Amino acid sequence: MESVLRSHTLAPVLSLSLARADWLHSRLRRRVLRTFPFSQLRARDYRKRLAAFSRPAAELAPEAKICSLFSAAGALMLAQEDMSLLFGVDLMPLCDHARAILLQGPRFVLENEMALAACPDFYRLGLSRAILDLAEACLGLDCLYLGATLKRERADGRISGTRQWHLDIEDEKLFRILLYLAPVAPEDGPFEFFPRTISQAIRTALHYRGGYIDDRRMASVAPMDLLQQCTGKAGDAVIFDGAGVFHRGGTPLGEDRYSITFAYCSRRPLELRSSARLPQPLHEHFLSSLSERQRRAVPPPRPF
Repeated sequence: MESVLRSHTLAPVLSLSLARADWLHSRLRRRVLRTFPFSQLRARDYRKRLAAFSRPAAELAPEAKICSLFSAAGALMLAQEDMSLLFGVDLMPLCDHARAILLQGPRFVLENEMALAACPDFYRLGLSRAILDLAEACLGLDCLYLGATLKRERADGRISGTRQWHLDIEDEKLFRILLYLAPVAPEDGPFEFFPRTISQAIRTALHYRGGYIDDRRMASVAPMDLLQQCTGKAGDAVIFDGAGVFHRGGTPLGEDRYSITFAYCSRRPLELRSSARLPQPLHEHFLSSLSERQRRAVPPPRPF
């Protein structure tokens, strides 16, 4: 009995240790790849992969205009009707269901495997054919589906974490779909961003390598009157390059903000976080129900 109790006690500790080790390895790998001379080798390899990617289908697809705007501005809003067409389903029942789950609590953020367990139908939409086509056309590379995150942002007025300006650093380019599960007015902390060309200038001016930027520092180098604010109704979405545009989720002051974010990167990212990988048993079960193309888009499992 004592040995059984000891094993139950050690299991969570071991799992946390493995998670910590995996996190450290992932962060170290990214830092090495962003340090000379490895950064030069990485840049050369990235350009070769872009040149080798076959994209005729993307040029002929009806989503070509979306890709063009994504490349130019780095972010754009799509209405609920357009998103329903892309996903191939009526999004409103799914939005209502996901929001109800977040209202029940106790968690305000459900990442990847928790999102899969809570809203499997919604989670699987991230692997629909049209969405994978769009993600790969915008990235210019075969993609990995990093999963979905359900989030309820409390209207508490606090400015911290992703409510501050930042760039995502997992890859050279990222494709994210932030879909509102309830209406978002200006006082509800809508998504905000600076267009791509302005973001590039900000990055140079700040010598940005990572981390969060507060309003005071951002205002010292950026034309704040040019930031874009994305309000919308339930089912509306922001499609954006998290690595290419400075962005933040605004701070809700009126109503709580409800959203689900689908995320994609190339199949050779700078950093593949543990949170984007399903545990081995769940990974095997999930892949058994997918097509070959969908299976290729799912990251490898984590062994813990």
